[in-house]
Amino acid sequence: MTDIVDVSTLNECFICNSEAGSLTWKHRPRHHFATDRACNTWNSCFAGRQAGGRKDNLGYFQVSINDHRVYLHRVVWAMSKGTWPGTFLDHIDGNPSNNSLVNLREATNQQNSHNRKKNRNNTSGYIGVRWSPRQKKWSAAIRVNWKLLHLGYFDSIDDAHNAYLTHKRTHHAFYNKDRMGLR
Repeated sequence: MTDIVDVSTLNECFICNSEAGSLTWKHRPRHHFATDRACNTWNSCFAGRQAGGRKDNLGYFQVSINDHRVYLHRVVWAMSKGTWPGTFLDHIDGNPSNNSLVNLREATNQQNSHNRKKNRNNTSGYIGVRWSPRQKKWSAAIRVNWKLLHLGYFDSIDDAHNAYLTHKRTHHAFYNKDRMGLR
């Protein structure tokens, strides 16, 4: 996948700190603007300042380049690697504001979905675990290849959560990390 802005244009626009996952606006060249005045005005206001202060409703930072809004983590990747990432970039720690290069990895849609945080409507406090009023037990389930796999009913919430984690390590090995145990 190629993004709207060429990587060479990114290098004209930003200084990239891939360790911090941040961008700083450079003094942009005249050919980026329609007029000398626009160029001078923009550079006097923005050159040397941090770029990407706008967040979307999911917490991802964005930056506008030549009237195109682009996710900051994609720009950090492109500038660090010299090419735009594939369709999906995953934030390893699940924090969309942590755009350091070591926290980013290319992923498929399915892999990316395995690294989601618990839903807002989650009442158990654990991903993949819910209370089953019919059985009066805790139920555990996990998605494998987009199909819901029921893991069983459990007397304790911890047993249900452990069943989920065991299957997560087996079926989603790409995402086998410490964060899986968090509520």
